[in-house]
Amino acid sequence: MFSEINQNPEFIESLDQSRDRYWMEYYQKIIKRNGIKPFTHAPITNGTCQGKFYSSMNDNMQTVLDYPVVNKMATKFKEMFELFGEPVVSGNETFPVIVTGASSNHYHESLAMINTFKQKKSLRYKGIKLIHYDLGLTRFQKRELKNFCNCEIRTFPFNKYPSFVRELRNFSWKTIIIYTVLKEHDFVMWADTSVKFTGTKET
Repeated sequence: MFSEINQNPEFIESLDQSRDRYWMEYYQKIIKRNGIKPFTHAPITNGTCQGKFYSSMNDNMQTVLDYPVVNKMATKFKEMFELFGEPVVSGNETFPVIVTGASSNHYHESLAMINTFKQKKSLRYKGIKLIHYDLGLTRFQKRELKNFCNCEIRTFPFNKYPSFVRELRNFSWKTIIIYTVLKEHDFVMWADTSVKFTGTKET
């Protein structure tokens, strides 16, 4: 599917003109790094394809870029990326900021984890911080958590992200949480609800 890129410099030039298209930038880097270029097929003329395609790869790429769905995707991804800022380069944290999160079905596990944190870590290391993300707690659970946990409680903003992030089993929310906290603190550690802290230095 690929051959030497230096045979088609126009393709790279056209890619350079598409800086606002995130996926194009991604493929541009792959192509330049590996020294490859896509080949092109002859136009489809048997009537099975309703789209208009050309023998030139450059023309085909521009055709795809002009699809309304591509423009819509580019705008959506740009909005998503703007939600993320740069992580802090340096901070003054002596201890890692512990971050965790739980939905209602893992609530009691998180209480057990928090209890070991309070007994083994917060008493020993003054100033260590715990942030707990609400991933779908009930009102009662959230109220109880506020009374039990000497920590910062945040509600995860699912409405800001694509619908698949709401599927907790794919864990895409975890990466977003860690990145979000890294914008505020330079020393961050994720702790699953199943974690039990001990009294040793390491754990």
